[in-house]
Order: sequence, then structure tokens, then C-alpha cells
Amino acid sequence: LKGREALKFYPHENVKREEFVKMIVLSLAEDAKESQINFKDADKNAWYYTYVSKAVGAGLAKGYSDDVFGIGNNITREDLCVMAYNAVKKEDILKEDIKLSFDDADEISDYAKEAVAYLANNGVINGVDGKNFAPKAFATRAQAAKIIYMLLDM
Repeated sequence: LKGREALKFYPHENVKREEFVKMIVLSLAEDAKESQINFKDADKNAWYYTYVSKAVGAGLAKGYSDDVFGIGNNITREDLCVMAYNAVKKEDILKEDIKLSFDDADEISDYAKEAVAYLANNGVINGVDGKNFAPKAFATRAQAAKIIYMLLDM
């Protein structure tokens, strides 16, 4: 991981969707093949384009829609979990009963529940205050770095 400028990491700032995509691709899917993407908000000459192309091609990330990725938007904690889960899940992972012990588990979107449960049950993520997950809150750079570290340690 790199800082946003020389010698400054900014751990408490929010991480953008394309920033986390770069983190996840470089950490867990560097050999992924680029794919054709047609997101209107993705500039083919931008630093993130190759990473988004690889992440989409490898099935790690999706856009908000077929033509909008969400470039420049902060990533939510639940969306970060979905990308992280997609990077580590294997075909042989059994879909266990989804058990979420967070007090705010009912606020987690249906598409993210399996990912959040898997990562929580495997010690990759935890709540923000010991009881709540805060799925719609934006993830910080420090949280993203911790999750990448934990995934590499699985």
C-alpha cells in the first residue's frame, strides 16, 4: 500500500472504490486478465483503469450498473467485504447458514450478507464498536489495509 503523497498514508480518510480495487488486485489477483469494461465514469487513461478492468474480469468487483462503476465514490464497508470475499472465496466454500451476530445485521444488504458473515466468521473483519458492523458507513484507508493484511494471512 502506498500513501496518497510522500510519507503520508492518511489512515482515517475514506478509501475510494477504485483505490480498494487496486489494493485487492495487487494483493490477491495480480495475474488476473484485463477485460473489456464500458463504464462511462472510467477513463481509459487513468491510473485505476487496468485495476478496475482486472477486478471486473476476475469477478471481484461490479459497477453500480452496467455503465457506472462509481469512480471517485467512497466504498462502503459492505461493498469492501463483497470485493474481499470475491477475491478469496473458492468454488468449494460451502454456503453455511449465514450467521451475523452484529446488532445492526438487518441493515446489511442481502447481496453482502454472505460476504460479511464469511469474513466475520474467519476473523477478517469485526464491528466498529464491538456490536455493530455499520455496513453503509464508508471504509477508511486503515480499515482497508487491515482487511488486506488479514486476507493475506488467511
